[in-house]
Amino acid sequence: TINGVSSYVRQDDKILLSHLTVRETLRYAADLQMRCSISETDRYAKVEDIIDLLGLRECADVIIGNDAIKGCSGGQRRRVSIGVQLFTEPACLFLDEPTTGLDALTAKSIVLILKRIAMSGRTVVCTIHQPRADIWHVFDNVVLLVTGGCAAYSGRASEVESYFAAAGHVAPAFTNIPDFILDTASVNLRSVAAEEMTRRTVDALVTRFNANKDVLLGVQVHNAPSAKLIKTNPQFAPFRKAFPILARRLLVNTFRQKGLYFNRIVQPFMMTVILTVLFAPLGNEPIDTTNRLGLLQYMTPFVFSGMLSNVAIYPSERDMAYREISDGGYSVTSFYFSFLVNEVPLGVIGSLGCTILFLVVMKLRVTAMTFFSFWVIVFGYINVGESIGMLFSTIVTHPGFNITLMSALISIFAFMTGIVAPNMPQWLDTINYISPFKYGSMLVTWNEFEGRVFDCSSDDITSGACPFPTGEAVLQTLNYLNKDWNLYMGLFMILVFTYRGLAWLALVIKAKHNRW
Repeated sequence: TINGVSSYVRQDDKILLSHLTVRETLRYAADLQMRCSISETDRYAKVEDIIDLLGLRECADVIIGNDAIKGCSGGQRRRVSIGVQLFTEPACLFLDEPTTGLDALTAKSIVLILKRIAMSGRTVVCTIHQPRADIWHVFDNVVLLVTGGCAAYSGRASEVESYFAAAGHVAPAFTNIPDFILDTASVNLRSVAAEEMTRRTVDALVTRFNANKDVLLGVQVHNAPSAKLIKTNPQFAPFRKAFPILARRLLVNTFRQKGLYFNRIVQPFMMTVILTVLFAPLGNEPIDTTNRLGLLQYMTPFVFSGMLSNVAIYPSERDMAYREISDGGYSVTSFYFSFLVNEVPLGVIGSLGCTILFLVVMKLRVTAMTFFSFWVIVFGYINVGESIGMLFSTIVTHPGFNITLMSALISIFAFMTGIVAPNMPQWLDTINYISPFKYGSMLVTWNEFEGRVFDCSSDDITSGACPFPTGEAVLQTLNYLNKDWNLYMGLFMILVFTYRGLAWLALVIKAKHNRW
């Protein structure tokens, strides 16, 4: 396949992980792409060679950076993108507009680096728009494409001027040849007359090339040294190799973004603090029945917490993984579990803090069973939010539209928890089976109200001031009394794993049917 003999450098270098240094970025690329039989010393020696080849020594220990974080310059990031693709020793290196967005001096330095790579025995193919004269003279061969993707010239860069002169298009003195041939081979759409005239010129160039292409291309093939394409070092890293490297890379990049990293722990905890201020401490009076129900209803924002934490980190990691998976670097499963292993521990810690604050400070019912099940439910809510974030961010890449869709879905689930609306139309109740709140709300409500007796006098019960003298009366009203607690806990856990599985499946489908 083409991946077996080539590497491809994309135009967009913003997919590089912003908080890794240049050296770290190249080292992780070397670890992923080079054979396991090559020692770490030799791999990192190769990294240093590429740093020298690309002129990155002065910024080797500078983070990549992005629009918000100061780091490498645009030209340095472009060179890092090239370096990442060199560890497999590709016979052909393809680049998409490597000089776009760069100043003239940086663009020239990039082209000179590509020339050095070509002189080392590789074929370098790139697209470029209107290079200046000193860049043009670096190229060996050029292909001129016109509107419609047709070729108007293919041959030596040094012969293009004479070719156009023979076609009746003589370049004026002191004219930049690339600008001249592009102007000549472009369709002018400013007026009908100009369009007709320039289109005849373009059609004539295409016709002339097609009539002479056997000769032109034959000369190139005849003059080119014969060589057999040698397959590159195998790029694909199996799970046992890719998973620890990706997990470590993600941990380093995310941990350096301390605001985003610790937000996964702090955000749900701060939500719990707010609820504590509003509701704590809960007593055993009749009014505390509705307070307890309100508090349990407000557990639903934990899903939003997981979703927002995910969309703050996942898109940048996703874009990097898209490129590497498309290049055949590793499997979707390797990336998925490397992301998961960094995400889950923080959810466990955050949900534990929330559980302690909820049960102890709020003075809810505390037993070993209620503590552990409450912890599992809060963690499950956060986990489902993270899964929904990953699922929708994989399917739809626009962040604003993603958050709108996810917020709408989670809000609908929250409205159908069964606490606010215990009786719903059948079709809504059917949809509710895929909501984690259907099962989680029943479990936490059961834990809190089972066996509880409120401080209600006989006069309060008679007057209606205490409509729920016991917890069983509350459970009866909510249709929870005859539910199987173990079944609901099992269904809740199955649903948590199902959403994780859907996020993985979305990534697999994206990888199978799309190329980035």
